[in-house]
Amino acid sequence: MKRIDSAIANAPCRLLALFLLTALLSACASKSSKPPANLTPEHYAKTTTVTPRPDQDAIHLNTEKGFEEPYEDNRHYRGTYLLAAVDRKTGKAAIGVDFMQMTDTPRNKVVVTYDAPEGMMRQTIYVKSGRRQCRENDCRVLESISIPLKESLVRHYAKLYSPNLTSHWTYRIGEEYTGEISYAEMAGLIESIDRARKSLPGAVRSPQ
Repeated sequence: MKRIDSAIANAPCRLLALFLLTALLSACASKSSKPPANLTPEHYAKTTTVTPRPDQDAIHLNTEKGFEEPYEDNRHYRGTYLLAAVDRKTGKAAIGVDFMQMTDTPRNKVVVTYDAPEGMMRQTIYVKSGRRQCRENDCRVLESISIPLKESLVRHYAKLYSPNLTSHWTYRIGEEYTGEISYAEMAGLIESIDRARKSLPGAVRSPQ
């Protein structure tokens, strides 16, 4: 069954669009070399990048520095992390998963499925592609796929985190790739979102 919340799939993504372009070029310094199973919500909250520029309409956050993805070369590169934008006027948070990879067959759109409390969700998402990079007749493009998520979904899985269990939220891109985000990473982002809201005026600290 196809369930798409148009308010989540469209409007909140505009808050993330500009941030996504910057995030693609962000540095990888100070990442952890530990496997995700050993990382805690506190770790992800501490390493979440927060961009609270007063000239922007939202406070931007991402968990990219929380874990260093295995890296072989540009041909095999893949990276996944959470990102969010907290609206300064309303306190609402637009949250997404950003998946990046180098590919020789860039796409315009892709079907994404993922776990949700009410069952498997399915969305068709447009793909952002960078410039073609060529090495010795091997040309690749960095493509970015942003999966918008409801805050209630992220909070649901964040609350399921347990230090004694290794649990992940699962998503699938097309037929060729299945990825995971740990509950610890989700919990760390939620902690950072709540902290960002506390920096806003009292009237907008809670989402409407």
